Amino acid sequence: MMRRLSGLLLSLCLFPVPAFAQSKPCTVSDHPEYTNKIKEFTTESFFSTELVDHLPLSSCVPPPDAFLHHIIGAPDTLDYTKDINAYFRLLASKSPRVKVWSIGTSEEGREMLVAAVSDEANFAKLDRYKEITARLADPRGLSEAEAQKLIAEGKPMYWADGSIHSPETGAPEMLMELAYRLAVEDTPFIQKIRNDSIILITPIVEVDGHDRMVDIYLQHKKHPDKPPYPLIWWGHYVSHDNNRDNLGVTLALSRNMLKTYLEFHPTVMHDLHESVPYLYIMTGTGPYNAWLDPIVISEWQEMAYHEIEEMTKRGVIGVWTHGFYDGWAPNYLLSIANNHNSIGRFYETFGNGGADTRVRTLRPSETSREWYRPNPPLPKVKWSARDNINMQQSAILFGMNNVASNGQKFLSNFYLKSKRAVAKARTEGPVAWVFPADDSRPAEQASLLNLFVLQGVEVHRTERELRLRATESGRDPDAHKEKSAEMSAEKSAGKSPDDAKSKEEKKPAETVIRAGSYVVRMDQPYSRMADMVLDKQYYNVSDPRPYDDTGWTLGALRNVKRRAHAQSRQNRCSRRHRRPGQNLPHPAQYRQHARDFAFPPRFRSHGSRGRFLRSRRPEI
Repeated sequence: MMRRLSGLLLSLCLFPVPAFAQSKPCTVSDHPEYTNKIKEFTTESFFSTELVDHLPLSSCVPPPDAFLHHIIGAPDTLDYTKDINAYFRLLASKSPRVKVWSIGTSEEGREMLVAAVSDEANFAKLDRYKEITARLADPRGLSEAEAQKLIAEGKPMYWADGSIHSPETGAPEMLMELAYRLAVEDTPFIQKIRNDSIILITPIVEVDGHDRMVDIYLQHKKHPDKPPYPLIWWGHYVSHDNNRDNLGVTLALSRNMLKTYLEFHPTVMHDLHESVPYLYIMTGTGPYNAWLDPIVISEWQEMAYHEIEEMTKRGVIGVWTHGFYDGWAPNYLLSIANNHNSIGRFYETFGNGGADTRVRTLRPSETSREWYRPNPPLPKVKWSARDNINMQQSAILFGMNNVASNGQKFLSNFYLKSKRAVAKARTEGPVAWVFPADDSRPAEQASLLNLFVLQGVEVHRTERELRLRATESGRDPDAHKEKSAEMSAEKSAGKSPDDAKSKEEKKPAETVIRAGSYVVRMDQPYSRMADMVLDKQYYNVSDPRPYDDTGWTLGALRNVKRRAHAQSRQNRCSRRHRRPGQNLPHPAQYRQHARDFAFPPRFRSHGSRGRFLRSRRPEI
C-alpha cells in the first residue's frame, strides 16, 4: 500500500502544476546537513570552490536529497533516468524559475528532456527570445540596425548536456544540483546568470545506456565479491560512437538533440564528458576544421582561458586546455552547434566509472607543467565522485556567468557568423552544389538531400534547364578519378598523348544542368555545414596524429554525383524549395526497385524543425 501511495505521489510530480503561489513567501537559508556532506565527500579542499562547497535550502523548492535521499556526489550511489527526470519535473512544479519539456524518446522508449532555468520575467518572454535567436540565425533581409536592436533585446541561451557516454556518470547527477542551485540561490553571481541568460539542461543524452550502466554498477555494489559485468555496449549497439553521429543523424538521441537545437538556437552547447585528470576544457590543438568560421575558434579560446583563470585563482589544480582534442572532425554532438554558427564545446573531468572513491596514480605525461597546463595534476590522488561534481559545476558556472555578463557580445558573434555564412557564396565560394536529375543512384541522392533538410539546410530544385559556360561550371570532386580511369583505359588501348590532347580540345564550352536537378545554395545560413560535407578534406601528413576522423565526404561515400559551381547566374530554381520539415519525394525509379538499395531514404515529418528560417526568392 505504501509503495502504491508513493507511486501516486511521484506521478503527481511529473506534471508542472500551477502551485507557485505560496501562502508564505519563499525563504532561502543554509542547508547544514547537505553542506557537511559535501565537505565530507570532497577529498581535498583544492577540488572545490566557494560556488559549490555548500547548498542553500529553499522553503518552497525541494533540494536533491529530499527527493533522492542522498546528496549529489554521494559515494556508491547513482540514479536512474526516471528518477533524474522526475526530479527535474518536481523542480518545475515547485519553482516558477524552472520549466521542463520532453524532446523525444530513445530507441527503447526512455524519455529525453530539456529543462530551462531562468528568471520568471524571462520565461514570460521566452517565445520572443526564441524568435530573436532564430532571426539572428537567419539574417537574410535583416538590416544592421534591426540586428543590433535584436541583439540588445535578446538573451543568450546556454545548453548543458550530460552523459552521452554511459560510463561517464557524473554529469547527470551534477546537473540536478546545478538546476536546483540556479533556481533558488540569490547570490549576485547566480542572479546574473538567471537574469541575463536562459540556461538549458539535458541531464542525460544516452538514456538507454545510462540505465544499463546504473544496473551494472549497483549490481556490483550488491555483490562486491564477484567480478563486475562489463558494459559491452550502450544505447542501441553503437556504444562510444554515439558521439560520432552528427553527420549521419541515425540515432534517436541525435535527432532529438538536433531538433531541440533548431528550436532554441542556443548560443552555447556544452557537452560534459569524463576521462582525463582533472578538468580539461576544450580548445583544440589544430589542425582546425577549415569550414568553421574563425570566430568560433577564437570563442573556444576565450571561454576556456576565462574558466581556467577563475579556477586557478581559487587554488584548484589540474585545470588545463589544448593538449587533448584537435578541432578537426565535425561529427560530434557538440558539432550541432558549431556547424550551425553557435558555440559547441566540452569538458573532460576525471571519472572513476561510477561513484567509487579511489586512489589514482597518473603518468608523468599527465602531470608535467606546460604552458597550457599551468597548475598540473598530482602524481597520486584520492578521487571521489564529489570531487568530480565540484570541478564540473564550478567551471560551468564560471562559463555561464561569463556568457550572461557578455550576452550582447556572444549574440553579436552569433549574428555575425550567420551573416558571414550567407555571404559565403560571394566571399569564399562556391556559389552552389548541384545534384543532377539524371543521377543513376536516385535513392542515395534523395537520402543525402533529406539529410541536409534534417540539418536545416535548404534544398532547391531547378524549374528548367540551365546552361553555364565552362569557366563558370566549377569543379566535380570525382573528376580526377574519372580522368585517371580514362587515361588508364587509353594507355591500355595504345593511344598516344596527342590523342588525349585532341580530346581535351574538344571539351564542351558549357555545362548543362537538367531541369529537375537539385541545388544546395551557399548563400544560406548553414552553407558551411553543406559545403563541409560535400567538399574534400585534406589532412596533411605532417599534421599531428589526428584525434578522430580525418575525412567525411558524404557525396563520395554514397557515390552520388555532385558538382560545385563557382560563379552565379540569374537562372530560376523552383520556388517550392525544400526546407526543414519537408522531405524529398521518392524517385519513380526507386519505387520500382527499392530492394536494390542498401540504405533506402526515410521520409519522416519534422514539422517544428527550422520553422523560423525565412523564405527568399531562390535564384542562382
